[in-house]
Amino acid sequence: MSAVERADLLGRESSNSRAALAVQQHFLRALLAPNDPATQTTKPEKKPKRESLDKQVRAILEADGGNIKAPRIHVEVALIQHGNERDAAALAQSIRSADIVVPELSHASERDLATLQALADGTVTPEEVAEDEPYITEFFLAFCVAVYKSGARIAHVDAKQGSPYVGERRQTVERIGSLLGPIIRQEVPFEQACTDIAQAAALDADSVLRQRNELMLDNLGPAIANVVRANPSLQYPQKKSLKVFMYLGALHGDVPKQLKKSGTKVTTVKHRAGTFRNHTEDAQHKSTEGKPLNAADGRKLLLEFVFDRLYGFVKPHLKGDDVFAPLEELGLGTMSPRIFTDVFLADAEEIYTNCPPELSSSLRNLPSVRQVIVDYYEGLIQKRRSTIVRKVNRLVTQIQRTPQIS
Repeated sequence: MSAVERADLLGRESSNSRAALAVQQHFLRALLAPNDPATQTTKPEKKPKRESLDKQVRAILEADGGNIKAPRIHVEVALIQHGNERDAAALAQSIRSADIVVPELSHASERDLATLQALADGTVTPEEVAEDEPYITEFFLAFCVAVYKSGARIAHVDAKQGSPYVGERRQTVERIGSLLGPIIRQEVPFEQACTDIAQAAALDADSVLRQRNELMLDNLGPAIANVVRANPSLQYPQKKSLKVFMYLGALHGDVPKQLKKSGTKVTTVKHRAGTFRNHTEDAQHKSTEGKPLNAADGRKLLLEFVFDRLYGFVKPHLKGDDVFAPLEELGLGTMSPRIFTDVFLADAEEIYTNCPPELSSSLRNLPSVRQVIVDYYEGLIQKRRSTIVRKVNRLVTQIQRTPQIS
């Protein structure tokens, strides 16, 4: 799997269960090793007031000798899920009207970025990219189609392959991977697990969101200056206004807020799926806004974690009609753990204590274990089926009424 593919998978914070798994793993690391420096959160140093992008780019170009001038900069930020081709297709018009496109793309290599630029220039086709990337996701292939022959310049502001941020994050996930067992086996008492997970969520939000947002904000001005410097057609006076288009997951909403605060001209738009989050993402968002997490938040996080693993396990083996089929058609099948959490919240302790414990991937191929888990899950569906169906139908209606990016 290439760096571009890995980047897209890692960037799908709103819909990828592996991202949720990594979050929960980090929670456990903080719970079980509270004195480990890797889990400590230090008060960030007070940074100087961030200048607007216009001022940043002007200063960079003036340092070159002042012969190149940049147009006024307007940034459009789309907050969007990275789930399917419908999500990427919603970006097409914005991409084609932009001078510079800035994708959310961590772990990218120089080769990956060169490929995206070749797509925009029309020298490489989406079909050729798909042939070279056999595991390419539906979203990223549709994004490639939208970028193809757009003529936009590609700028990268996310963590690059080999950067300290990427290395530290990977090491953290590797260190905490072996600590997931106590939750899976229900060895941590329910109430304490809820409280501890809520406390650890704040640590994870700081490392995953705040630091990465700061990284993107720090890199944006220099990236735009580099593009303007290399492209005379984007320099003033040939160009009076420069449109920069970014797409980000909904949890990165602080990026456009900080840009506006700096005095940069910013337009923020939300795709239909950009406002639908799971409880893990809600907790991260709440924490990044400086709001404390409590035991009630932890209760939701813990139950959602149980359902996320259950649903991922039994989905291929469900009997009869899947009540989540409408969500699957909309590319939001991963909303099901949240729906289950909302419906069964009053039963959280019972479910956490009594659900089948053998949930590790090493046991998924054992027919007897699989049948126990499938039967348990289907029993939960029957217990609250009418309530679940009503919630699904309401959510589908809400999604369909949410305006699209045009």
